[in-house]
Amino acid sequence: MATRDTRGIEKKQRDLLLAVDTSGSMGSVLKSNDNMHQAVLAAYGILSYFESVKGKIALIEFDNTIRKNVSWTDDYDSIRNALLINGRGGTTFPIRSIQSVLDQSTNELVTVLITDGELNNVNESVAYFREYLYDDNKLYIFVLGDSKSINSYNILKDIGAKIYSAKLAKDFCDMVMADLA
Repeated sequence: MATRDTRGIEKKQRDLLLAVDTSGSMGSVLKSNDNMHQAVLAAYGILSYFESVKGKIALIEFDNTIRKNVSWTDDYDSIRNALLINGRGGTTFPIRSIQSVLDQSTNELVTVLITDGELNNVNESVAYFREYLYDDNKLYIFVLGDSKSINSYNILKDIGAKIYSAKLAKDFCDMVMADLA
């Protein structure tokens, strides 16, 4: 479905894939200083934007496994509820699951990855996201806390991804919303 912007120019509908790290280092959703709490706040802010423009949402939560894989939906409350989870285990970036979900959408895509760790399969991820970004889709990576892993994402930044590092969700949401507007 297409919409028109303020100048009357037709814009294609955007869909959002939220990929959220739920590994043990993310901590508790209940502790405001933990990365998981900040990840949920950031996800809620971005989710609210997509709800306002009636975009579809998909969610992948991952640690060593895929903890949640919700395909394209407009049931925003089910996505919000699925985000209320505490961290556990290690971090394995689910590039194949991300590819599969993104391939199911025919709209413009926005992918938001929220993590405090590094990609463990950088070459495969960069190869996929290079094509993804060349198709005029958007990739935002929010690296939480004091992670030194921000440098491992520079190669994605070089091909068009927006990489942000912050301790608070509000900072990330402000940056993404300014870019999407």
